[in-house]
Amino acid sequence: MEPARLSCEGTRRGALRALAAALAASLAAAGRRAAAAGQAEVGFIRNIPPFADEFARDGIFVDLMRMALQADGRVMVPRFFPNLQLEFDPLARFPNLSMYVGAQAGPPTRYPAVKLYEFHDVAVTKARLGLRIDSFRDLVGKRVLAYGGAHQLLGPAFNRFHRHLLADSPAYAETQNRLAQNQAFWQEQVDVILIDRDIFHYHRKVLAARKDSDTPGIDYAEKVTFHEIFREPVSVHAVGRSAGDMQRLEHQLKTMKSTGAFQQIVDRYTQMTPPRTPSPLR
Repeated sequence: MEPARLSCEGTRRGALRALAAALAASLAAAGRRAAAAGQAEVGFIRNIPPFADEFARDGIFVDLMRMALQADGRVMVPRFFPNLQLEFDPLARFPNLSMYVGAQAGPPTRYPAVKLYEFHDVAVTKARLGLRIDSFRDLVGKRVLAYGGAHQLLGPAFNRFHRHLLADSPAYAETQNRLAQNQAFWQEQVDVILIDRDIFHYHRKVLAARKDSDTPGIDYAEKVTFHEIFREPVSVHAVGRSAGDMQRLEHQLKTMKSTGAFQQIVDRYTQMTPPRTPSPLR
């Protein structure tokens, strides 16, 4: 390569490094200004109903964090990111973030973390069908629709069972579309769905409010049975930079649970009869 071109490339790389450093410094300064003003920027995975909605700027996770931080005297500023951006050390990548709410995995060891929420996966059937499901084996011979990736996310025991008895069965399928999963259940296209309790309730509420014209006669309030065949809930954690901040967050979340405010926020998104608006913590 010609010396002049080498010099030009070197100058360009230097300029890009300087620009990246300036951007990082600007973000860090913005984070310090927000903290000084009593604000906390919190990262969420975008658009995972009913937990985080980028457009409405609400959701179960968003509202829980907002109330807990408000009780601690801070104003939450929600930031929304694609899933992958919150999987790889987002506090290092985004210096303005005070905290983030991670995906359904164990908390990182580098930063302090607090359990925010638990997914409780269950097998759901219509009560009037009288189906008995006490173990994985009882799924065999039934039409089962699970959420996407369930065979990997529901634990090693279910993964082994799926590999040996469900993977090749035409009666077992998975879908990324939780609303379509719920629709298939209510239209009795399947016998069983594998889903988190709150996600099931949320989509049932959405369908009941929509009252699709192509599904007349469906009673979305019909009694269902939750079969507890998955023993271990999966925790979602809030992760932060400061141990002190996370200790206070944990205290506020415990207070919200003891007063019922925590469950009222969950019920607002999942129950067909809206609960009363929770009062701010004092």
